[in-house]
Amino acid sequence: GLNGRSIFYPRGKTLGGSGSINGMIAQRGQKEDYDGWAELLQDESWSWAKHRANFERLINYKAGPPTLPDGSPLGTAGPVEINRQALQWPILDQFADACEKAGIPRRTHFIDSQTEGVGYFEVTQRGGPTTPDGVGGIRLSPFRAFLAPVLDRPNLKVFTNYHAKKILFDKDEITGQVSAAGLEVWSQSPNDSMREYIRALLVDAKLVKSRKDPLVERQADELCGIKARKEIILTTGAVGSPHLLQCSGIGDDKLLRANHVDTVVDLPGVGANLHDHLQIRAVFRLDENVKTLNSIANSWVGSAKMALEYITSQSGPMAMAPSQLGVFARSSASVKTPDLQWHVQPLSLDSWEEPLHPWPGLTASVCNLRPTSRGSLELTSPDTRDPPRIDPAYLQSDQDRAVAAASMELTRRIAAQLEPGLVKGEHVPGESFSTPEELAKKAGDIGTSIFHPAGTTKMGPHGDPGAVLNSKLQVRDGTKSGIIRGLRVADCGVMPNIVSGNTNIPTYAIAEKCARMILGQD
Repeated sequence: GLNGRSIFYPRGKTLGGSGSINGMIAQRGQKEDYDGWAELLQDESWSWAKHRANFERLINYKAGPPTLPDGSPLGTAGPVEINRQALQWPILDQFADACEKAGIPRRTHFIDSQTEGVGYFEVTQRGGPTTPDGVGGIRLSPFRAFLAPVLDRPNLKVFTNYHAKKILFDKDEITGQVSAAGLEVWSQSPNDSMREYIRALLVDAKLVKSRKDPLVERQADELCGIKARKEIILTTGAVGSPHLLQCSGIGDDKLLRANHVDTVVDLPGVGANLHDHLQIRAVFRLDENVKTLNSIANSWVGSAKMALEYITSQSGPMAMAPSQLGVFARSSASVKTPDLQWHVQPLSLDSWEEPLHPWPGLTASVCNLRPTSRGSLELTSPDTRDPPRIDPAYLQSDQDRAVAAASMELTRRIAAQLEPGLVKGEHVPGESFSTPEELAKKAGDIGTSIFHPAGTTKMGPHGDPGAVLNSKLQVRDGTKSGIIRGLRVADCGVMPNIVSGNTNIPTYAIAEKCARMILGQD
């Protein structure tokens, strides 16, 4: 595991959810990911041949020619615009050169992880200035892409500053059929005012505490009810959806009773099967003459220039995605498709809560795209306002530890191909760690989430005791093939196995498929 450490695990509690705070990287994963789901679910509609259309309906691909090298088209009429990044860095170009020397080729399109390669990530940004390199600057969040254009629809009502307490259920006394009837929610004090925005800035500057007193905040909450006429679709993510289900009485009976929740449906898979992409950061100290974000942001002049560039033209370092350069490779010759992904950044720091290093740095974070370790998420009380207990169980399997060590060795082989004198030293993990056993242990010391939790409300075939959903994303009722009427989940938690890449666009495609199933079009 992480050798007893706790880590940062943010979620996006805002319009657009975690897609409004993510790294904006556009990736579809691999054909084999979806074919694996289809085989497991015994449902061909989840195969790449069928499910691919859901991606194409979504995207408006402008990062290059809308046709892949194999001749397959990319969507050009969807609401999710995908662009090349406008800002490039010489040090990242040099890292790409090093990848080529290490046997990893450059790629023209970077929308999936199907083949090995290195290139700049394509991103969900729209509205910034157009340059010869790409489009800069403005995040295209799920709210901007999907919701904002239709806010005037008469059949749409958006409630903000509400927190779901629990799902309400009806149960037929004769048949035992359970149906979702509505929600109990708390109406909370507005947290989207200018006052709260200023407070958030003060929190970032560490001038005030990051949290208010939760007991004081809760005293102002008012309980309300929302009745469901047809269906409730949970889209609160791989953390929020299982937590709400458990607090509503859907989950492992023993766990629920231990936390004083009456069991509606005994469904042990809720909150189980948690897995994630663990990023293992390698940090290299570079020559003092190398331009990185560290050298720019650590001077008042550089910081002021960055701010001015973004304010005036939505360009410059503040417009860039957190990770710009990507690499896909295989951990061994026995792996058929890439199982490693790097997020490479022209910056370095000890953690996201710490400032940038005072010297020029480069970070190359590698993650295992198909981990075999499985963790869990459990409620800690009947109150959804109390955070759940999250145990990602990283690096629990021998296979995951072996892949971690192999990936760290490959990072070093790539870095060794950089120009002589460019790298002054390996700051993290440190050159003294060299054997596979040492590297695997060190991975537990330095690894952290890349914020792709998945699998906690997984789909599964009839008879799978760990399945929370059927292939139509409907919540099971604990019997072999029955469902809770009027209740679905459509977020990253539904994945039986995580996709081989960033999870944002695949989650959009799941939601697209869910909508089409509700409308009877799929």
